[in-house]
Amino acid sequence: MKYAFIGYSYQWLASSLLLAKMDAERNIDEMEIEAAIQNNFDDVKIRCGLEHYFFQIKDMDAMTLDKLAVSGNEISIKGKSHKLSGHSNIIIFKEIDIIPDSEVLGMPAYNFSGVFIISMSRKEMIEKIHELYALDENRKNIIEYFFNGRLDQRILKISREQLPSIALFSTELLETTVNVARERLLVENILLIEGKPGVGKSHFVNTITDQYPNNILYRFWTSSQDKDYDKRLKYENFLSELSKNIFGDYRERDEKVILNHLITNNKTIIIDGLDHVENYNRSDLEKFITFIDKLHKGTKTIVLSRPLQRVLSWEKYTLGNWNLEQTAKVLNELYHISKYSIASKIFTITQGYPILVKYVAEHYKKEKKLPQYDQLESIDNYYQQIITNEKGKQALALFLCSHTYTMHSEIDFFLDSDLGDIVKEFIEEHPYLFEIRLNRVALFHDSLVTYLRKLNINYSKTLEKVSNKVYTSIMAGEKRFLSRLNFYELSETKKNNITKKYISIAQFRQLMENVIDFEAIQSFYFQIRENLCSIDPEALEIIDFYDLSLIINMVQRDHISTQDQVIFTYLKALIHNGYTEEDITSDGYLFAMLYYITTNNASLILNLMASQHYDTRYFYRELDKDIREEKSFFSKHAKALTAPAITELLAKSDEFDLQDVIPYILQNLYIHQIKQGKYKNLFSAIDHYMNGNATLGNKILQDFIALYHIESFKALWMLKATKKYLYAYGLHPQHNDYKCLTLEYFIKKNKYRGSFALRDMVHNYIRLSLHEERKINIAEISHFWCKYYNRKDYSMYSLDVTLKIFQDKDFINPLRSIELINQIQNISEKGYRELLASYIKQHPADIIHFINENFDAADLSISWLDLPTDYINLLPNNIFQRALNGILRTHSYDKKIDYIDVSNVLGSSRENELKSVMAMFGYRINVEEESPELKILKNKAVDFVTFPQDKNSARMKSDSASRFKEGILKQEDKALIKEKALKSYDVAGFANQNYSALADSEIFKLFSKEDIRKNIKLILYNAMIGKMESLSSFHLLYIYPGNLLKIIDDNEIEIDYPLFFKSFTVFLELSLLNSAFQD
Repeated sequence: MKYAFIGYSYQWLASSLLLAKMDAERNIDEMEIEAAIQNNFDDVKIRCGLEHYFFQIKDMDAMTLDKLAVSGNEISIKGKSHKLSGHSNIIIFKEIDIIPDSEVLGMPAYNFSGVFIISMSRKEMIEKIHELYALDENRKNIIEYFFNGRLDQRILKISREQLPSIALFSTELLETTVNVARERLLVENILLIEGKPGVGKSHFVNTITDQYPNNILYRFWTSSQDKDYDKRLKYENFLSELSKNIFGDYRERDEKVILNHLITNNKTIIIDGLDHVENYNRSDLEKFITFIDKLHKGTKTIVLSRPLQRVLSWEKYTLGNWNLEQTAKVLNELYHISKYSIASKIFTITQGYPILVKYVAEHYKKEKKLPQYDQLESIDNYYQQIITNEKGKQALALFLCSHTYTMHSEIDFFLDSDLGDIVKEFIEEHPYLFEIRLNRVALFHDSLVTYLRKLNINYSKTLEKVSNKVYTSIMAGEKRFLSRLNFYELSETKKNNITKKYISIAQFRQLMENVIDFEAIQSFYFQIRENLCSIDPEALEIIDFYDLSLIINMVQRDHISTQDQVIFTYLKALIHNGYTEEDITSDGYLFAMLYYITTNNASLILNLMASQHYDTRYFYRELDKDIREEKSFFSKHAKALTAPAITELLAKSDEFDLQDVIPYILQNLYIHQIKQGKYKNLFSAIDHYMNGNATLGNKILQDFIALYHIESFKALWMLKATKKYLYAYGLHPQHNDYKCLTLEYFIKKNKYRGSFALRDMVHNYIRLSLHEERKINIAEISHFWCKYYNRKDYSMYSLDVTLKIFQDKDFINPLRSIELINQIQNISEKGYRELLASYIKQHPADIIHFINENFDAADLSISWLDLPTDYINLLPNNIFQRALNGILRTHSYDKKIDYIDVSNVLGSSRENELKSVMAMFGYRINVEEESPELKILKNKAVDFVTFPQDKNSARMKSDSASRFKEGILKQEDKALIKEKALKSYDVAGFANQNYSALADSEIFKLFSKEDIRKNIKLILYNAMIGKMESLSSFHLLYIYPGNLLKIIDDNEIEIDYPLFFKSFTVFLELSLLNSAFQD
């Protein structure tokens, strides 16, 4: 948000602008605030080389030049004298009428008898700061955080060398190298850019992408804390990412299709870090090389790598060290080391080797002196200098025991005290060798991993100790290591034991108690599903597959990711209630926001959003806006609005804005109880509404908004919105649930609301407790995490099947089943329109009478005319006419009714009634040309209109071979299944067109019951671990639980139905749905 600084002092803001100029423009060497000097221009002192500038910063109203007077070495401001310095004197006024005739530090100024006058409002300062950081808005946050920290510590003198280092290498420095690359690409179309570890290959990629904007970039390594590192190295995932990048969807495509598209569209392919494949997934190396060779024939391809053992025929360019001038420029621009003598010494030590330049520069900034090294020959030579004893090597082997971060506290947890002290001391002495994010430590560069491995250290005892401690912790139900399960080298036995324990839904419910970091639970269960691949299916029970499918469907629900305001306040409340960074163990949005709150650095949030393909063009200002709004939730009503202020607000707002402005005014009037005056009618409206007289309040507000040409029905919207805010504000404390209830009871009381509404209410609850500085049991939010999700939560798609089977086993009655379906339909934003109809069709047609006797049809969400003909024949007149009128209204514009909407009415006892109504009001049936339905319509003398056939769709529908190739099988593919002699458990590994596992229970009727009984575990296993091959993503499990029961029931397999029903009710209970099925 551009005005995030509003509310800070004018002097602070002006000082921030000068600091930003020092950081961004690099002309200012030093600034000092409230300098101890012999003059009155002591607000800020600036030094640029030998030049000194002294500032007075004045937040004065009604300032004019005639109120200034210079006499000798003094200037009078509104009659008060101020002693001038012997150097350049500058006064910055909030507003003064001047015509600039000069410039100071790039800012327009007026020379008033030797004193420079600058006029700059808060808004103009903010605009200038954003302009300085237009290319890197996150840098603004980092500098602001740095500045505030200095002020808190009363360190008021800041040199440019003390500013935080810039994280990335400069693009400009590598421009000549890019020109070489471009020239070579034009000749050969492929180039291998080879360089030793730490020479800057990955940073060089940033320059290449600028030079070739029509590119696709694939990195094998991004960070020591990258949770997807192992996945990146697999060829199938590489193809998957290319396909998603090119086509923007999840369809499976083979290598040929991907290659053709890349070549046709003249893409530049940039592949960074091929050496990681050779080192850590050698089995796929040849696949990558073969693919790149094919790319070579028709598109520009750039591969960056360390020297490989595999000999390649590609043209090669070696990325070398920087020369002295380049090194000096890097030191100046990235590390603010401007002394040429220091730069020259660093160059002598490092020979311009980029990673060594970084390490030595960081050492100098930390210690204020250079290390006493001779010229370093290699990165290994550097590590030899700083890791000198065997015990140190043994201690640092801790970082070879996992592929993830280690918390500071875990160093002592994993190591004996002496080794732990060595590691902590080493990190303190050499922090630049590590990627440190709050309490998390990982090696900055994998060259140190390579070096430690070369030493052939025997760290087996440390590895075993780490493995045992992680395993024991997880098996004890502790949450610390859950999200990092597969990043430790646990044995298959240990992993399998963990899997077997936690695939129980009873164990899941226990694990979910007091969970504050749901992303850690999500990550844990996604890894557990991966680990199923190493388990013998016979070692599992059928209930295990059922439970895990229910669990996976719950943990996929995501209520707060990307909700900046919710996560921000939630984390603030966690901290207020005694939680720390130790309790956040995931690496998703929760930790990213914690990192932002703690450091003011939002880069982790940005990276997450970019990786999930969100539009991040305005990320920083949108984040600032969100956080600013959240912080001002209460303070925006700190002062009562005056009548003139309200008049101005109403006058300058258009009709659309008034829908927000009027509730804002209503809130303010009610909070400050402004009962009299020009707008007493507005107070009266909200006062009546809040105190139970909604009708009168609504009428008063309708009369008011009519003056502004706003529709009368919006008055009620405004009153409801205002009431919600006022309760969230904390008013009416005696009967305000936000204040009276525990969080657990509050969630359970409101569990039947939609997840969006409940999320906002939980947000309100937490925000109010934080504002009032009340301690709450915030861990009770765990009851919310598994809540059924409003939008696109398809975990109930097989609910109709489940309910019918449990009905047949006498666990449920139809009344409770229909009530549950209706509840789900009512809180679902979209989808599930067919759920009740699908449930009804599993019963004899006379269930229509039961529904009519026990329910009001108007309360049910169902497309009655989608039911089969014999059901339509039994529909009462009121239900049929209501359903038909609904279809007529839907198509009233073009008078075309889709054939599918009324196909079952044709041939029913209601056919003539339909035809009569259509003829009376001029409706026609809309049907695809050349379809078999045309003959039916002609025979029945129904008026129709045709639309062209979708030939691609028709071809795909009829092509079993194409479906099979995409990993899809349906019941109509019976011939192909027989032709290929597929087994029942082979078929189970395929999905439907929506990539759902076990989606078609009928397909298993192609096999004997004996076969299904014999292979049931393998069938369920293959369905559970089945993947979309080219996308390397697991099939969806939405339909899996219901169809598992259906297959069991169809094939008369003996199971403990009470146990399965218990799991089902736990699933509903955790989803905050009605799980009481008995009267």
